[in-house]
Amino acid sequence: MNGQSRIQYTQFSIMLVVVMLLSLLSYYPAQAKKSYTYYVHKTSKLYTTSGKSKQFIRYVPINAKLKTTSKRSSKMVKITYGGLSGYVYRSNLWTKRTTKTRYIRKTSYLYSSRDASKQRIWKIAINKKITTDSNLNYKMYHVNYKGKRGYVYKSNLSSYKKAVVKYVKKKSKQYKNYSRTKRYSGTIPLGTRLETQSPQSNKLFWVSYKGRKSYVYAVNLTNAELSYTYNNAVAENTYGVISTGGNHGIWDQPYGIKDAKSVGKIAEYERVPLNVLRESAVGGVAWYQVSVDGNTLGWIHKDIVQVTSNMASDGSIPYLAVANVKNTTGSLYSAPNASGLVSSLSIYANLKLKIDLVDGDWVHIKKYTAGTSLGWVKASNLSIQAMKSERPLHVNYDATISSSKAPIFDDNGHFVGYSGQFNAGGRTVQINQEKQVENEERYRISYNHHVIGWVISSAIKNLRSATDPNGYRIVNNASAAIYDGQGNGEAPDTGVQIGSLNKYSTRMLEVIKNQGGWSFIKYNDWYGKSDKDIDIGWVENSSLGDIVNKTSEFKSLLAASNAGKQQGLAYDSKRDYYYVGYDLGNGLGKIVAYNRNGGIVKESGLMKLGHACALSYNPADDKLYEVSSAGDRPVLNIIDPDSNGLSILKSTEIRGDIPYVAMMAVKDANTLILLTESFGDDSFFTYNLKTGELSKRHSMQKMGVVQGLQYEDGKLYFLANNYLTVLDDSWTITDRFRFSIPDGAPQESEGLTMGTDENGNKKLVIGFADHNLYIEQ
Repeated sequence: MNGQSRIQYTQFSIMLVVVMLLSLLSYYPAQAKKSYTYYVHKTSKLYTTSGKSKQFIRYVPINAKLKTTSKRSSKMVKITYGGLSGYVYRSNLWTKRTTKTRYIRKTSYLYSSRDASKQRIWKIAINKKITTDSNLNYKMYHVNYKGKRGYVYKSNLSSYKKAVVKYVKKKSKQYKNYSRTKRYSGTIPLGTRLETQSPQSNKLFWVSYKGRKSYVYAVNLTNAELSYTYNNAVAENTYGVISTGGNHGIWDQPYGIKDAKSVGKIAEYERVPLNVLRESAVGGVAWYQVSVDGNTLGWIHKDIVQVTSNMASDGSIPYLAVANVKNTTGSLYSAPNASGLVSSLSIYANLKLKIDLVDGDWVHIKKYTAGTSLGWVKASNLSIQAMKSERPLHVNYDATISSSKAPIFDDNGHFVGYSGQFNAGGRTVQINQEKQVENEERYRISYNHHVIGWVISSAIKNLRSATDPNGYRIVNNASAAIYDGQGNGEAPDTGVQIGSLNKYSTRMLEVIKNQGGWSFIKYNDWYGKSDKDIDIGWVENSSLGDIVNKTSEFKSLLAASNAGKQQGLAYDSKRDYYYVGYDLGNGLGKIVAYNRNGGIVKESGLMKLGHACALSYNPADDKLYEVSSAGDRPVLNIIDPDSNGLSILKSTEIRGDIPYVAMMAVKDANTLILLTESFGDDSFFTYNLKTGELSKRHSMQKMGVVQGLQYEDGKLYFLANNYLTVLDDSWTITDRFRFSIPDGAPQESEGLTMGTDENGNKKLVIGFADHNLYIEQ
């Protein structure tokens, strides 16, 4: 092979090797570069390149999640964020999220999620501290607050605490520590402008006043600078009385004005007629300047004054007024001047009402018999009735006048003065006549053989005692006559009939005294309240029957909590739970489930339950039923006993001729028994759970203030005034008994159900106002 051929062969061989290497490289792919995940620890700039010619593109926020294939040792790493590629400094990145502290700068809610299904979990006050590890570019941050996890809006957060401006509305003591064990001398005066960075849910705020830092009570501060109008004129001859005195003071100037001084206590003038001279408002709080008998007392809180000018031509206090609804399209409110809508007046269209408070053109109404507070209405929506007064009944016993300010009326019902003016205040007086003015007892009193006049029942303390302390009776002859007493009140005057027992055929009566074959009887319209005692008169003993006393047949079952005004009661036979309904006011209530030992198993949140008294368990479908009359129509609530919060599964408005429901009992799988007082008597309906239809109304004379209803094995148990009546399916009374529980110090009954004893036997269970449940032995 010559030299030229050798060179050509060598070149060909080299080319062949290169081709083979390229083929091998194409057959075996290059290994992928390793990827690293980082989170931005410090807000970073994104650059076009890592070289000297780099240009800024955008910022990358803290906790933004980034991926890169750049080496860990690289000073800058290549990333893609928000659709843009570039380089960021490696020193600004961490392998873990960064926890950042933020403060609430605007009252915020903690939400369950970031999507449309989010729900509010918690309300967080201004300056509360939270922590987050979210991407700080997000609209909502995932945060930790008091151990709760959730989301808050970024717009409500700040890196620093917010200085909140406050103004002193009540002279404030300055405490050195939050526990208030030490304080500085002196106070911060009214109207002082302060700033605080304390969380706005705190009980005390950290403030600075004249260079001194201290804690002050949050309730003594307000957000708005104090402003006031002074000496505004009121209508001439505006009169009023103190509806509640308490510890309210009298001031030489309206409280809130600098240097205002206390000059007395308004409780000393309870029931005394006041002349309202002027009105002022300080920081939104209204004040009246008042005088008594021409002498100016000073300034008092407007809310404790009941204006009476429009009630009587002689300027006397309104002692009682009775009314019916005239305008059924009118509304009922929680406060005068159309504040806080409660319901339509249509649900009380057939109910007798009592007026007890007046505020200009507005009046406060109650149920006439039960005395339950309803709310405020325009007086023009009512038809005011003429006063109905029974003829006087002759009696003879002693009593004590409760105060020197008890109002006195003459024989015609006109106000003539106060007990103190007749030297009768606090004195033992003689009661020689009684009469009923509407549904209220009134007594004619004498002192030192001088007739003073008539006082209302709440003004006296009765000193008499029954000759037969166990003298409780029922009517067994409804046609029997009731007679007046003789002039000395010690015996019947059979020549003067004043009524018949038919009016009281369903009531429990009490014997006060005996004379021969006659008894002087009364009933109590609200058990345990002496001012609700109504003396009836003299009847023959033969017209009365005995009533069984079952006090000793009940024993304590459990003590419920004082979670509100106890009302309804129901027993869950499946779980052995007792459900207690609590009225919390303004149409709201709650239900608490107790085990047999009195332990709280679960409780509901605030729900629209009305008085929470119409409560019953249905074993057929394992549901708890409640009827609320807090709105225009009664609403049936079906409650899930298995849910942690006793949640409402379904709410259905009850239609038909039943404006409101006072009590309810489950009769069977498909039927409820509903009780209403809206027709002036005790009226029963049955309600079909499947069709929603009401049955024809069945009415009975009122048995008193209804407290409970329970249906069991063909019997309807009706509880009123600590007196239990049993009705059969034809609404006929088959049994009655009374009780006085706890024995010796009886409480008002609150709720009735059928529970079981320790052996599983069905027994009546009754709730009481002292938050105890008693079971039949």
